[in-house]
Amino acid sequence: MQKVLVLTCLILQTLAMIPFLDYKNMCVGKKNCYAIFTDSRVSNLMGIDYTSIERYPWIIPAYTNAQMNIGWAQSHSMAFSYRIWNSYYNKFGQPYPDQEVIAELSFVKVVLENNFTSCKSPKLLYPANTNSSLIHMPLFYSRDYIHRVYNRPAFNYNAGDVARWCDLKALKAENVTGIKSTLFTGYDNYLLRTPITFNVLSNMIKVLGIGLVAVPHDKQIAELYPSYPSGFYKLTGPMMYYYPANVVGCYVPGNGTIYLLVYMFGAQNYEVNYLFVDFSMVSLKNWITMIYRVENFS
Repeated sequence: MQKVLVLTCLILQTLAMIPFLDYKNMCVGKKNCYAIFTDSRVSNLMGIDYTSIERYPWIIPAYTNAQMNIGWAQSHSMAFSYRIWNSYYNKFGQPYPDQEVIAELSFVKVVLENNFTSCKSPKLLYPANTNSSLIHMPLFYSRDYIHRVYNRPAFNYNAGDVARWCDLKALKAENVTGIKSTLFTGYDNYLLRTPITFNVLSNMIKVLGIGLVAVPHDKQIAELYPSYPSGFYKLTGPMMYYYPANVVGCYVPGNGTIYLLVYMFGAQNYEVNYLFVDFSMVSLKNWITMIYRVENFS
C-alpha cells in the first residue's frame, strides 16, 4: 500500500511539472518565432481578445463520432471572426465595435444547403479515403463564394448533440431575423515554396490573419491524454485521420525545419490545443488556406 502511495505521489509531482501550453508563452525564448495574438499591433490596436474565439475544445471526434464538418465549422468560426475584426481595423483604423464570433452552425448550414459535406466522422473517412487534399480544402467550394453567415447566438444548439450538426431541416427552421450577418466571400490557397523564410511566413500571417490547414491525428492525441511539454507535436503512431488546425503563428529555428503554431481542434487534452507542428505534416505540404479580407460590414 505504501508503495502505491509513493508511486501516486511521484506521478502527481510529474504531472505538476508539466507546463501548461499557454499561447502567450509559446514563443518565449525562441528567435524567429511569431504569435499573432501577442503581436502588439493585434492585442493593443485592434483590441482583440483571442480567448473569445477558442472554440469548443471538448468536441473530440474520436469519442463523439463528431462529423468532419464540426471541426471545419469551428476553425472557420475562429478564422473568419478574426478576419472580420482584422479587416475592420485596417479599413477604419479602430477596433471592431461588436466582436461577437460567427456561429459555427451558420457555416454548417451553408455547406449542407450546397451539398459540400458528407457529414461523416473522420474515423469513417480514414484510412478508406486517402485523398488528403479533399480534407485539406475547407467547407466551401462554389463558383461565387458568396455566403451569408450569422453572429452567435444566431443558432441555438447543444454542442454535445453531434447529430444536430447535420440536421438541415432544423437549421432551416432557425429564425435569424434581426441577427447580425456578414458576407463570406471565399479564400485563396497559398503554396509556399521552400526555403520559406521567417519574414515571409510571419508577414503572411500578420497581414492575412489566421490560416486553415489539416493536421494528422494519431491515437495519442485523438484518444489518450497526451502531453507535449516542449510544445512540439509528435506523431507517435499510425495516423487515424486529418483534422482541422488553425495557423496562429510560426517558428523558423534556422535548421531547415518550418513550424506552424496552430490551434489544434479535436485534441483529447484541451491543454495541448496550441502546438508547434512541422509544416511538412499538413495534409497538403506547404499549403495554407487564407480567408479573403472582409469588405462589407453590416
